[in-house]
Amino acid sequence: MDRASRRVGGLTALVLVGGAAWWWHAATGPGGHPGGGVAIVAGRSATEAHPAVARVVVTPAPVASATPIAADPVVAARRDTSVLAAVADRKGPDAKVLDGAMARQDRDAATAGPTEGAMRTALMQVPLLAAGTEAPRVLCVDTTCEVTGVAAAGRTREEVEAALRDPVLLRAMMMRGYMPGPATIAPTSDGGVGYVLYLNDKMGSRVTTARQ
Repeated sequence: MDRASRRVGGLTALVLVGGAAWWWHAATGPGGHPGGGVAIVAGRSATEAHPAVARVVVTPAPVASATPIAADPVVAARRDTSVLAAVADRKGPDAKVLDGAMARQDRDAATAGPTEGAMRTALMQVPLLAAGTEAPRVLCVDTTCEVTGVAAAGRTREEVEAALRDPVLLRAMMMRGYMPGPATIAPTSDGGVGYVLYLNDKMGSRVTTARQ
């Protein structure tokens, strides 16, 4: 009788221990902490009462563009972004300043149109530029003009530089009141030779809306 009582008592103890173990496992969950990783808090917000459960939101850092977006929508639409991107890493300090002027200033069609037309006519008189993969473009804002184009494949940097510094071309630019500025030349993705030439209205001969 005593042996049977001890056996029943032992089985009862095992059942109690097993039940307690099952309850602890169910209460703690996979992480081994009561509540299965669910924090029950009494503060005004979950993050205030339990900072460890605050959600972290990662926002990608903005990527700087090689070509600043122009404020004037006409300028933004007409800039030759492919050529500007090709030469972006080679621009010197002066070119970057004038690039910034193209992005900040407005284009007055009444004054910019005739200037751009006259400059493009002068550029097309230079054989290397006229025969390029992409004919020269001219875009003028209040104080600055930007010439972009792509010379034919096989042309050297020296040849393109000499074409952009052609005396007849520069004289025509100066007659319009513009002083030639920095030129940047670099190969394009399609094998051509991209170029950007900036001109600055240092002579002040052109009156635009911004100056009135």
